[in-house]
Amino acid sequence: MKLLTHVLITFALGSLIAMTISRSVLVMNSVFIISFLINYLIDLLGHRGGRRTSLTHELFNNLVISLTTGLLIHSLLNLPGPSTVALTTSLIASSTHLLLDSLSGGIFVYSSNGLSRLTLSSRSYDDYLLNTLVITTSVVLLVIILYNLL
Repeated sequence: MKLLTHVLITFALGSLIAMTISRSVLVMNSVFIISFLINYLIDLLGHRGGRRTSLTHELFNNLVISLTTGLLIHSLLNLPGPSTVALTTSLIASSTHLLLDSLSGGIFVYSSNGLSRLTLSSRSYDDYLLNTLVITTSVVLLVIILYNLL
């Protein structure tokens, strides 16, 4: 999936959870910063020669990088909101990133045969329909969240 798609779905779902923890626009800002930086780092470190690598596109590696990045960003930037917001946003970023990438090219999983590729769909990372569907869902969810916040 495209980076924008990853960031928006993480931001929307992270904001939904964050609003149950702390109803604040400042906390939503924290969720956005964490969402963007985790997804950017996953894609920056996890591609070589235009292909995904297991460094960040394998379940355990992705989870460790997401949690470490989210909690470090929260503490280093002294972002508003409790650390549970950073923790839940990191978990959401990890799971949505891997889910979306498994729909568009695949991710890596360890099996009895070693490292294997898991692909749920043969769509391309820049598939217009799939990216548009996820982005639209994210925007609708964000509009609902903001409407209820105000």
